[in-house]
Amino acid sequence: MGAARMIVNRRPGCVDDDGVDLTIRRALEDDQPAITAMVRRARLNPAHLEWDRFLVAVLDRRTVGAGQLRLHSDSSLELASLVVEPDARGLGIASRIIEALLADERAQVHTLIDRRYVDHFARWGFVRVDPSLLPRSVHQTYRIGRVVTAVGSVLRRRRIRLVPLVRAAR
Repeated sequence: MGAARMIVNRRPGCVDDDGVDLTIRRALEDDQPAITAMVRRARLNPAHLEWDRFLVAVLDRRTVGAGQLRLHSDSSLELASLVVEPDARGLGIASRIIEALLADERAQVHTLIDRRYVDHFARWGFVRVDPSLLPRSVHQTYRIGRVVTAVGSVLRRRRIRLVPLVRAAR
């Protein structure tokens, strides 16, 4: 995916090898309310949720997941806002969204994730990066995210620790 184009990895109505009727497609303007609602319910960063940057996952005609490559003001890219509805988890939807977002992307991509998922992201070429090496805009998001997740960890009684990752340019 170049800085402004998105790809789709499934045709509408495709049934995969698991018999799941899942479509990963570019978001439409009509998807904006669903994207915003999913991101807010998941308590993810609600900034920059412009629908035209997103891919959505549609399962049985219902939007159940979303993700974006957020383009920051300094031109850095961040894999962000990755969310799957709780009742649709365990079907590989997040992985399919990530694969579709990264399929044609040649630029360096950063992501900020809970430490529990660091090893999982290695399959797409992501490695840990020292926060001091993050682009300014991603570093700012990381700092804010650490404060928010610290508060969230207390409220949820589950420790969340953000880890910055980077995938090198291709």
